[in-house]
Amino acid sequence: MDEGTQNAQKANTDERIETIEKKMEDIVLKLSRGRKKKKDIRKIEVGSIVKQILTNEEYTRLLHVCDNSEYVLEDKFIVRTMLTIGFRLGEVVHFKKCWVNFDQKTITIPAHEPCNCGYCKSQLKRQLKRIGKSKEEQESISEKEVMNYYWQPKTNAGVRVVYYGFDSEYEMILNDYFSKYDGWPGAYITAYRRIRKLLDLAGLQNHVDHHLRKTAGTNYAAAGLTEHQLMDVMGWDDADVAREYIRLYGPRSVESQKKVLGEGKKKGYISDSRIALYLTAFGRQVLTRRKYRDEEEWLRDVLFSKKDDTERKITDY
Repeated sequence: MDEGTQNAQKANTDERIETIEKKMEDIVLKLSRGRKKKKDIRKIEVGSIVKQILTNEEYTRLLHVCDNSEYVLEDKFIVRTMLTIGFRLGEVVHFKKCWVNFDQKTITIPAHEPCNCGYCKSQLKRQLKRIGKSKEEQESISEKEVMNYYWQPKTNAGVRVVYYGFDSEYEMILNDYFSKYDGWPGAYITAYRRIRKLLDLAGLQNHVDHHLRKTAGTNYAAAGLTEHQLMDVMGWDDADVAREYIRLYGPRSVESQKKVLGEGKKKGYISDSRIALYLTAFGRQVLTRRKYRDEEEWLRDVLFSKKDDTERKITDY
């Protein structure tokens, strides 16, 4: 091939890349203009969070199925990365060894991981279709052009650093997995079908792959992560979602109630619909006295009586 032909091919490739870049700019512009009004988070998330997370018993059953599957290491890697760390399935499939800092026990999800798999190509086609590009234009995309844009996280917040050192078992799974593989060896659809089969074998037909990620979110909330910490670790760009997880599963509400009300003091509470107070024995007598008794006489009787206070009954007053 002569130099002129090579230059012509290079110019043609550059032109195609420039065209794709322009298309992507159009995508971003149209999507930003055409975003629908955000729905009420309480109408979307509350029911789905409560109904779709795995119970402790379901969690155990799923891990037991993984331990006894034909592909133990691969299945445990997929399931635990979603169920424990909170990755999306697309993040798991594109998870590379170079993302892991084994010394600091962190995983860094990048803004772009070059990939031309079928999943990534379909994602780019979908974006082009949404801005009105023809089927011919969608099909004409080359692998190099796909790799210029994909893979990328679902949202900008998906670019994040996640700590995994809190789970020693997952740490061992990760070490074993990446000593054998550099990344997921199959296709996206293979990983999806594997999770579907594992859920079926565990008797969890009412669950789907994304429920594993939701379960991780509730576990993080229950562990006490703040709103912004939860957004960071889960890759959310919507604070309302994090607030709902914390409201439903965070320890803050229960712990604050225990701190104020105490434990084992039920006998000492006098309450109505507005207030709850812990009272001394004398205080209980004051609030529960019979109002028709002479106030001065009642008080003198309480203060100067030789009868032990612990033996007095509130009904005496």
